[in-house]
Amino acid sequence: MEGEGERSYTSAMTLNKLGVPHVPHRYVLPPSERPSPIANSSNTLPIIDISSLQDLTLRSHTVDEIRRACKEIRFFQVINHEISLSIIKDALDIATEFFNLPIKDKLLLESDNVYDPLMRDTSKRGDTNTIKDGACISEGERSYTSAMTLNKLGVPHVPHRYVLPPSERPIPIANSSNTLPIIDISSLQDPTLRFHTVDEIRRACKEIGFFQVINHGIPLSIMKEAIATATEFFNLPIEEKLLLESDNVYDPVRYGTSLNHTTDKVHFWRDFIKHYSHPISKWIHLWPLNPPDYKEKMGNYAKAVQVLQKQLLEAVLESLGLNLNYLDKEIEEGMQAMAVNCYPACPEPDLTLGMPPHSDYGSITILLQNYQGLQLKDQNDNWLSVPAVEGALLVQLGDQLEVLSNGNYRSVVHRVTVSKEKKRLSIVSLHSLALNKKIGPASKLVDDLNPVSYKEFSFNEFLDFISSNDITKGRFINTLKRNP
Repeated sequence: MEGEGERSYTSAMTLNKLGVPHVPHRYVLPPSERPSPIANSSNTLPIIDISSLQDLTLRSHTVDEIRRACKEIRFFQVINHEISLSIIKDALDIATEFFNLPIKDKLLLESDNVYDPLMRDTSKRGDTNTIKDGACISEGERSYTSAMTLNKLGVPHVPHRYVLPPSERPIPIANSSNTLPIIDISSLQDPTLRFHTVDEIRRACKEIGFFQVINHGIPLSIMKEAIATATEFFNLPIEEKLLLESDNVYDPVRYGTSLNHTTDKVHFWRDFIKHYSHPISKWIHLWPLNPPDYKEKMGNYAKAVQVLQKQLLEAVLESLGLNLNYLDKEIEEGMQAMAVNCYPACPEPDLTLGMPPHSDYGSITILLQNYQGLQLKDQNDNWLSVPAVEGALLVQLGDQLEVLSNGNYRSVVHRVTVSKEKKRLSIVSLHSLALNKKIGPASKLVDDLNPVSYKEFSFNEFLDFISSNDITKGRFINTLKRNP
């Protein structure tokens, strides 16, 4: 069922075909602007026979009729205008056929640029890109044509809007890094071994802001079911996914493509569904209705990873020398946002990225992936590819942890590359304090030698930042530093 969240580019025809019982909220006019019923059409509006314009003896009378119509109501209908009824009917029939086309065909011509001509500009590549089934797509396929749609259409080249400047394109890395830490956290439950594991976490946080965890307590079956239902979601018809589409970063559930298709200057080869997930009872009713098992399987994973993040965050805080229960209530009342990402196979992976370099806003991020594609930037500004280890989960430090630690730990800059052969899925669980809860450096980590290095901030302030800034041009964390 549609409600507040159905989105800006879901067409009126799509909504009609889906049989929505109510008009979405964005269509509802203020009461003063709504139309009042009119019983009958007016029989006083002028209908002018313009055949007499060709008769010099009658022309002045017809011109006078036109003058009065223009003066009084600025409107008139014309008859005997010499356009044959068959041509008029043909035009209406072909227009009807166009609007009855599948949404994917119409999206090839979509644009929100009022200066665009009817046809797409192919000048930048010099030709159009032939795709299967005789369709054609080129520079102008428009802003909300998703990466999955382009993949299904079989485009042989990435559209120009996805092409990064040469200096920002990924350079192939021969092998994934075998130096990135993989930590067995089962020993966190053993008081005799916990200190050693916490020390491993401390070194990983200090050196790169990232580690993988194994023996974390989440069954492999729950992880695989979450990936499977995510795969089914992205394979749904575009019309159904568009019911959840939004470019509003404040919405608790939203489907989209790239980062924000309405504002991105360069697009990224990624589709996503994001939804708030903690407490799950507050948000799950807003999650996708299809696939039918999405709420159950994604919900099982979301609940399990929420428990895991509490254990991990306790260990990270302990590694900073803070009490295990530091911010315990704030963490329990905090936010969990799930970003489920799909990176389809890409015809030219050397020209684009799935996600640009960035750091996450929260305390920690826990990531599940089915194939490798994530890359991290190390302390020497080198990119490292993160291997896919079955059963392992990836843990990344976010901006809140950098601020809380007063810079002892740094949020990790990462990006996503894409593959020519494989579709990659990731389920990213982003954890932070509550929406409006501010976080600042822990007082225990501040002294004369280590003064406060960051301003306080909240998750909501991060949303304000990304709603009005291009995150490819500057990191949010840099706006918080007292001495950048």
